[in-house]
Amino acid sequence: MDGRLLMVESDNLFWSRLVERLRQERFHVYMTDADCRFEINEMLKKNKIDVVVIDLSELKREGLMILESIQQSQPMTEVILINSSDQISLSIEGMKLGAYNDFMLPLDMDYFLSGVREAVFKKKQQEKKH
Repeated sequence: MDGRLLMVESDNLFWSRLVERLRQERFHVYMTDADCRFEINEMLKKNKIDVVVIDLSELKREGLMILESIQQSQPMTEVILINSSDQISLSIEGMKLGAYNDFMLPLDMDYFLSGVREAVFKKKQQEKKH
């Protein structure tokens, strides 16, 4: 797969393993900390990111603000949320704001990878139309 992903997360072992698995699936994966929205926007522009994965379980409302920023600056870029079930209201709000998909922890890795592939495909189809 030649999709380009940007992981917006809080650095921890789970995310390191998730990135490793995505790279095994031949995705180009970039990582950034959520603290710098300017950096996120620059990475989106410079690297032609297809999908952004946001860790709502840690970032909470900040993650939703990042989603809104991405929707405004790069509307064709798809956004996938990862969240914990105790914060379902954030997931619902994120989907209303335009997130492509939302996955609950613990992740079903095959289901998650399938969702990422679908999001990359959708982004590439949109680019062909424009």
